[in-house]
Amino acid sequence: MLRRATVWRGALAMFTGTLLGSLRDGAIAQQRWFITPDERAASAKASELPRAGKGITADDVTGSDPVVEIVLPREGEKIISPVDFDVRFRTSPPAVIDPTSVRVLYGFMRVDITSRIKEFGGEISAQGIKLVKAPLQPDSYTVTVEVANSQNRKARRTVRFNVS
Repeated sequence: MLRRATVWRGALAMFTGTLLGSLRDGAIAQQRWFITPDERAASAKASELPRAGKGITADDVTGSDPVVEIVLPREGEKIISPVDFDVRFRTSPPAVIDPTSVRVLYGFMRVDITSRIKEFGGEISAQGIKLVKAPLQPDSYTVTVEVANSQNRKARRTVRFNVS
């Protein structure tokens, strides 16, 4: 009986030591962010660099096909984290949207965050992008969505919003 109690005390001490070490190292207490603090800092620093001028993008062209419509978050909106993303795609027949062409880019450096849509429980389809409750830290964000249709026509839309 004494032996069993000693084994349990040893196991409990080992577990407690591992747990406290993990907390100290931040392994358990660390928040998983949709856009990391390092990406935010790099984008902020890059956006301060002088630019040669603004080029024409698909955002500037009206009536182009396909169309990217960013429903949520709204341009210039001030929102509280977590953030919902609702993006819709349209194209004219006979063309169809190619979901494998979708790219979601963050910030001035255009960091590709497309894979995080699924990692955070969202979905990308020919109809658009749906993501509910993406954890974002308070800051200003610029997110660009790019898509192409089966006729290789491309569209891009950018949204800027603030998280408080």
